[in-house]
Amino acid sequence: MDNSSSLPEAWVAKIFQKLTLVYGRDFLNRYEGINITDVMADWAHELRTFQQSPSSIKHGLETLPPGEPPTVLQFRDACFKAPKYVKNALVDYSRADPEVVKAVTGAVKRAAGNDPKAWARRLKARIDAGYKPTITQRNMVRDALAERVEVLEHD
Repeated sequence: MDNSSSLPEAWVAKIFQKLTLVYGRDFLNRYEGINITDVMADWAHELRTFQQSPSSIKHGLETLPPGEPPTVLQFRDACFKAPKYVKNALVDYSRADPEVVKAVTGAVKRAAGNDPKAWARRLKARIDAGYKPTITQRNMVRDALAERVEVLEHD
């Protein structure tokens, strides 16, 4: 079995630890007479899809069936049933307060009218007036305004 496309062994060991704690010997006896390393490798392979979704594995472990321990395919199916995250699923934008929308959009428009390089222009004016900037300040002004800032070397 190709290990590069399998769940990490440490993850499978943690899953086995949890299943053993929950089901005890019933879980371990399910694989009696079978090389446990092979069993764990099969679990790693079957659960490979969840390497990028550990929350799905967590869901599978949190929804273990009572009674008989799951097979790898049953556990995989439980992981597939994990709720999918949907950004802003609970936000209903159709009911936004019009006054709040107006205030927020007004603030955004006012901020958009600001000069994003005003800080650099103020610092450049201080430098031109004799302030000795740090190297970082000089480089930031130069980068922001795309011009060279001439200053005397530090004492």
